[in-house]
Order: sequence, then C-alpha cells, then structure tokens
Amino acid sequence: MKEKKEGILNCSGCSTYPCYRGEDCIRNHDFQDYYTLIDNEYNTTENRRILEVSSLIEAEHYMDYTRLEEIIDFAQRMGYQKIGIARLCRINQRSESPERYFRQ
Repeated sequence: MKEKKEGILNCSGCSTYPCYRGEDCIRNHDFQDYYTLIDNEYNTTENRRILEVSSLIEAEHYMDYTRLEEIIDFAQRMGYQKIGIARLCRINQRSESPERYFRQ
C-alpha cells in the first residue's frame, strides 16, 4: 500500500503506474499535494537557473557537444567550482575520462 511520509510518495509496490499515463492512482491517492510541492520546487531561484542554463546549452549545442563538454559548459555557466560525476562501470572504457580532463 502507498504511504505518504513527510511529503514522499512510496510507489515501490505498484506494478502498473497508471499515474505515469495521466490516469488516477489505483490506490485512490490524491496527487494534488505533490503537484504543489513540485511546482514550488521548480520555481526556486536555483532550480529555475538550472533549467534555463541546461536548456540554453541544449539549444546552442545540440548534437554538437560531447557529454563532458556539456557538463563543463554547464558548470562554468552556473559558476560551480566543484562538481561530482557518477559513471557506470560498464561504459567506463568507452567514455571520456572527466577525472583526467579536470586534473590537467
């Protein structure tokens, strides 16, 4: 059964996810509270800036930048001095090495 805990909805027991298709929750959960929380989060100053900067980079460099170049441009435009990058072991050999790049 879905439980509402501190603003978090637990969907781990659901196997059909009708909400993903825009349908009502099969457990009759009212999502209105979550829509309000989500709207408030998207409208914070930093999150709005993240959306704007990432959209600009995509618009200006779609199919042009590598993923590493996108990350570098994003971090620079956001003014970040320190970032963390997660990588999957399976694609490790085929991907660029951000660590090697940033250590130069």
